[in-house]
Amino acid sequence: MLEQYRSTLKQRVVSNIMRNRVLPIIIVAMSLSASLSVSALTIDTNTGSSSETQTTFGLNAPATATVEALSHGGTTYSLDQKISSDEMVWLKQGVHSASFDDDKTYLLPIKSFEVCLLSSNEDGLFVKVVNSDFTGQDKGQKIQTVVELVTNGAASSGSSQLLFASSDRRGDFASSSIQFVDSSAFNTSSAQSINTASSLINTLTDRSPGTNQSITSSTHAHLIAASTMQSAAHYSIVQGGVTAADNKNQPTVSANGVNFLHHTSSFAPDTCGANNVGVVKIYVYLNLQDLALAENDAYNATISYTMCTESDCS
Repeated sequence: MLEQYRSTLKQRVVSNIMRNRVLPIIIVAMSLSASLSVSALTIDTNTGSSSETQTTFGLNAPATATVEALSHGGTTYSLDQKISSDEMVWLKQGVHSASFDDDKTYLLPIKSFEVCLLSSNEDGLFVKVVNSDFTGQDKGQKIQTVVELVTNGAASSGSSQLLFASSDRRGDFASSSIQFVDSSAFNTSSAQSINTASSLINTLTDRSPGTNQSITSSTHAHLIAASTMQSAAHYSIVQGGVTAADNKNQPTVSANGVNFLHHTSSFAPDTCGANNVGVVKIYVYLNLQDLALAENDAYNATISYTMCTESDCS
């Protein structure tokens, strides 16, 4: 029976599942203006009398946000992968097990990367993430995409942890309990990341790989991806040189065209300021329930990120 079950499922393999293009991060500087008044005391030594004059000057010191480097190396980030028939069997068995709770949202990490972002605006930044569903090019099936963005939280305002969903077909994303396939269980030095010898249920965790904490309404802002800018708490003035552009940690192998590979990249320690204080982390996930129902097809999605120092950035 198991072999027949596997054979049936293998006919519904998802191929070319992740052809995901990340658009350039756009950084825009905002100009701040201020006026300072300085009192100058002038003494006439001949008469001993004194008089006070006023001197004013304008200050135009722009708050800037500058991308020093991206851990994946370029302004665009395309990643083509496949999910094997054995991995699809593994996913489907987990989703249909008695321990799988349909009232929760389960997310599979597919890739993560870091942005070395220096910002002189103490009030923080504004960010916009627009991510579409992964959509089958032939059959039109959709797989929900979720993007987690984590800043350093050093600014005086804004959220430091945000979740952007491509869609919310069940209408419960803002309140749903979220669990993740634990990324620590992935092997990024092997062309097959998923350890299918262990059941899906045993790899699940309620802790986000981006923050190592449970996702709640108080820890993360839950948002449906749109054109609206969101306030983000990121502020970083870095002393000394930034060497992140030349110091990256990448997987030792690439996807092999058959199996799933969790692709992750990051900066080496202390290369984007001390303790990498200037880093913004970005994680991309797929909805497991949608993935388990997906048919054999090539699925594509587009995700864009925009970070600005002003709320009306386009």
